[in-house]
Amino acid sequence: MINLEKKQISIIIIIIGLIAIFLIIFFTFFRKDNKQVNQPIIEQNSENKEEEKKIEEKPVPKVDLVAEQKRELNIEDLKKMAFSFAERFGSFSNQGEFGNLTDLQMFMTDKMKKWASSVVSKGNVTGDYYGIITKAIASEVISFDKGKAEIKVTTQRREDSASIDKAKTFQQNIIITFVKEGNDWKVDSALWQK
Repeated sequence: MINLEKKQISIIIIIIGLIAIFLIIFFTFFRKDNKQVNQPIIEQNSENKEEEKKIEEKPVPKVDLVAEQKRELNIEDLKKMAFSFAERFGSFSNQGEFGNLTDLQMFMTDKMKKWASSVVSKGNVTGDYYGIITKAIASEVISFDKGKAEIKVTTQRREDSASIDKAKTFQQNIIITFVKEGNDWKVDSALWQK
């Protein structure tokens, strides 16, 4: 009989606790409070009103997406592409499963994709950690014509591994060759210079 009373008391306590939780949730999230917080009224002087008008009157630049898609890439665009490509291409680790190559395949010609695929298939990702982080710092146009461009990118590279005490930092150039396929410029080769 005593065990039955303890069970009933426990059930009643649980029910009261659930009701309390429900009420807290209801009043916290679902009850709409129509009270407004009294905020001080700030008067604006004529200078503030003039500044607001100036801000409102500035036209918002419009971009013609169709024209932008049809726009021919120029050498400055290719230099930016070379910067990004060099940084991603040159940053890797033996534990990164060749993400630097697989992520860039959409920017590569078929010839470069075949090379990247062969590197990935032959790659060995075992052993102690080894990695390089690459940051592009300058670029120079070697050649540019309607169907081909060569850009030299100077990079700052940081080599780190489990076997060395301190990371090694050095500069290295990479020559990136672009060729035009249809309307798109693709990377045909990327060669590190010694």
